[in-house]
Amino acid sequence: MTKDHTVSGINVDEESVVKFINLTEKEEWTEKNLDAFVASRGIQYLIQQERESGPNSSVDAVKTFLKKVHGGCSGEQGGWMKAWKEKSTTQKNRDHLLCGDFVEHALSVVESYLPTWAALEGTLYCLPGGSRENYSGMGGIALNLAYENSKAQLTFLIAREAYNYAVTCLIGEKPLLEKCTTPSEFLEAFLAMTHREGMATFVGLKAAGTVDQFLEEQSRDMEKKKKIFGSSFRLAVEGKAREKIDTIKEVFSGPNSLCALFGCAMAKALDDFDEYIGHPIGRDALLSSVSRTGYVTFFEVYRVFDRDSSLLPDVVWEAFEMMKKEKGFRSARENGFFLG
Repeated sequence: MTKDHTVSGINVDEESVVKFINLTEKEEWTEKNLDAFVASRGIQYLIQQERESGPNSSVDAVKTFLKKVHGGCSGEQGGWMKAWKEKSTTQKNRDHLLCGDFVEHALSVVESYLPTWAALEGTLYCLPGGSRENYSGMGGIALNLAYENSKAQLTFLIAREAYNYAVTCLIGEKPLLEKCTTPSEFLEAFLAMTHREGMATFVGLKAAGTVDQFLEEQSRDMEKKKKIFGSSFRLAVEGKAREKIDTIKEVFSGPNSLCALFGCAMAKALDDFDEYIGHPIGRDALLSSVSRTGYVTFFEVYRVFDRDSSLLPDVVWEAFEMMKKEKGFRSARENGFFLG
């Protein structure tokens, strides 16, 4: 396998990892060596991702960090100290990615949860360093291979970020809580984030084969988690969400957030339902929810299929009904139809 290859429509680019490993094997570095490294496609992508809010915001910044690390300076140095110390981890992760159909398996699971008319496109950048573990947007996704990960964890990260990226290309960026001002804007963002973060986490875990393990581990203190999750919706209903925006962002951001947990559990319930009836109704609902207002289908069909479930706090359903009424959505039970 070369530095550049395509898997399921995704271009896998490991150029920056190969160049970094070659760079670390040199005793002396020249400006030409550093220029060649920072010119690699992966590092250019990293700089684009961190330009607005990250330490690796320019070519000069990355080169400065590398020189300090090579010169024996301490500190994080934009994540390059970790990259320097974890060269063996980077190589091990690279070997995992090159092993058989590893990436192909992760991407095939992603494709199975996208509409048939949607095509996976873009680039998976394998990075040797950076300030974050993974990135998504602007033409692809990226994994920082300096982080210690098992094959299952790598599979999860690839599938989750690839799904996130594909959905973003199809329907646009996720809602930004910082831009919400009214109760209805917050409620719609909460429902949409629960849907999108939940689905991305579910698809990642499905690819890794760890959905049940994740939900079992997260089942501890579930009532407390429900209370925290519900309190965010209650604040929005009462018009107080803006006052608690920093706390609320923790509930609705990333794979470890509560919205990802509850959304993942909902997605699994829909996915599992097909096994009981022998028809892909649940999967069809998940596929049809890939739309700008797909959270409506996601929540409504989940409620129909799992009507006796006490998974979600009552205030979430209160908020959902408020949004349906405000947006003019009607369920099949109301002789209307779902708009996705």
